[in-house]
Amino acid sequence: MGWVEKFRNSALIATVALPFSFAATMAPARDSAAIHPNYRHLVAAKLRQMVGVSTIRSPQISGPQERWVGVFLGGMRPTICVRLIKLNLLGMSGTYFYLFYFDNGRVDGFQQSAVNFVQ
Repeated sequence: MGWVEKFRNSALIATVALPFSFAATMAPARDSAAIHPNYRHLVAAKLRQMVGVSTIRSPQISGPQERWVGVFLGGMRPTICVRLIKLNLLGMSGTYFYLFYFDNGRVDGFQQSAVNFVQ
């Protein structure tokens, strides 16, 4: 095996392994990802920052559960799910799902999906 083949094999291994090693170093420690005892109030406050309160109808906050949040956010983490109905741009009701997680006692989250004709 010549140096070209060795270099090509090393480059292939580095290309495949590097993103996974990078994601593994970004995973939070389990104690920093723990659900805060006051999680419902913290999630509600964060949701108020993300969504106009006047458009929200019937919000529902789940209990803590382990969910996949993605490679760069730590893989499987304790999360809180929020389901709410809010009005879209056309004034029609749609169901929206948000996923919240904790990092060093601070809540963060994102819109996971929407079930609506116009999101």
